Amino acid sequence: MVVVKDENVALNDVVKVAHGKDVLELHNGHQYVEKIKTNALFLQEQIKKNIPVYGTTTGFGDSCREFVGESFAKTLQQNLIRYHQCGTGEPFSDQQAIAIMAARLISLAKGHSGIRYELLQNLQQLISKRVIPYIPQQGSVGASGDLTPLAYIAAVMEGSGRVIENGKVVPAQEVLRNRNITPMELFPKEGLAIINGTSVMTGVLALSLYKIRRLCSIAEKLTAICIQVLSGKREAFDKRIHNVKPFRGQIYTARRIDNDLEGSTFLTDYRQEAAQNLKENRKQLLPFAIQNVYSLRCAPQIIGVVRDSLAIAEKWTEIELNSVTDNPLIFHEEETILLGGNFYGGYIAQAADSMKIAVSHLADLADKQMALLVDEKLSQMLPANLVRSNSGINHGFKGMQITVSALTAEVLRNTTAASIFSRVTENNNQDKVSMGTIAARDLDHIATLIAKILAIQSLAAAQAIDIRGQHGISSNSLDFYRQIRNVSPVLEDDRPMDFEINAVADFLLAGYEDG
Repeated sequence: MVVVKDENVALNDVVKVAHGKDVLELHNGHQYVEKIKTNALFLQEQIKKNIPVYGTTTGFGDSCREFVGESFAKTLQQNLIRYHQCGTGEPFSDQQAIAIMAARLISLAKGHSGIRYELLQNLQQLISKRVIPYIPQQGSVGASGDLTPLAYIAAVMEGSGRVIENGKVVPAQEVLRNRNITPMELFPKEGLAIINGTSVMTGVLALSLYKIRRLCSIAEKLTAICIQVLSGKREAFDKRIHNVKPFRGQIYTARRIDNDLEGSTFLTDYRQEAAQNLKENRKQLLPFAIQNVYSLRCAPQIIGVVRDSLAIAEKWTEIELNSVTDNPLIFHEEETILLGGNFYGGYIAQAADSMKIAVSHLADLADKQMALLVDEKLSQMLPANLVRSNSGINHGFKGMQITVSALTAEVLRNTTAASIFSRVTENNNQDKVSMGTIAARDLDHIATLIAKILAIQSLAAAQAIDIRGQHGISSNSLDFYRQIRNVSPVLEDDRPMDFEINAVADFLLAGYEDG
């Protein structure tokens, strides 16, 4: 159980909740509840004193000079939610919607947003009963936070929005009634508190980083299999090499690949080959290679960079997750309301943009390794395109290798940083924006493409094992091979592979167990 209060929540806990593997509860201890109530009460007292409070008794953004007073404060919140429901594009997935709501709850639960405890309860109910707001993906510039997409969550909390139920978009009111959730009337500032924050980009990025961690593990598995079926060499993964370049990710990846090579009889050693084949001490062309090509030999120096970049991105995302990101902030203990810019998604934008570049190397690496497997000039006597029978009639992995190249090109094209495309918006008030949500969405798209690339490479690696024979493959690699074969059988004769590619990609992201 993940308990939300004014303390930090682990990033991985949000991922578990989003995937339905854990439940999220709101702390109901007396001291905590009183803290939230006192914070909201202080704000309400300031409103009654006729003191302008941004976005509460004034207009929003460039309209902040418009003072409306207490009498229109609730109407102001309702209109805020209405005019920001202008998003476009496909909706976020069920898991993304849950992660987004969890991120918003965690931020608001810190107790500096001037909202009632009842609002936190309402949001927690949506999460625990898995009510999925319809949230279009497009429309956020990442400052002032994720205004447009979060407005769709606020609308559901009011009972006026739409939700996704059994794959269909339906009115929220009916679903709330069926789940025994009472719609809320938003009090002054509560609409702004819900939508003025970085929770969309944070939730989306959290799930993408989880995907990338899995993709790194799979890339290591596939590298080890490629080395074996291509009669490669283990030497490059000796820990002594990596201990003198002590990046944590590189050392970790080298150890994992080395462990997966343990026990394989398909590996070669150039020293033994020299002893057998090099009889004269004269200039001559060696009948063997003394080391692997870069896409095999340098895998720790490639995947390790992704892992170390991932660790930084996860750290930043967890800090953002546990931050208060709306405006203004209420510090009731000091009897102070402060205006600032914590809604600016710069850290998430930078983390996502950096990870787009880092993780793209997994695609490029897989593309190179795939080329080695299917090219009979490079594959150490594996048949062209990994065709098992009727060569010339069957074409095996020829089409799938082209797809890998196409997907890799699409990955690389999408690595351009979103954060550099800041635009002037909202009457020159939001004159520098983060584009963090676009960056996070880009990364999610890239991770999904890479899962499909690695799915095709997994099928090719399994096919190579079927051709070489299982007897010489390490036990760790055989375990991975069997899991793939449980999803997709060997390719004997040409057949459509599109559905199997998607099935393997889904398996790698969700079902694969890394022994």
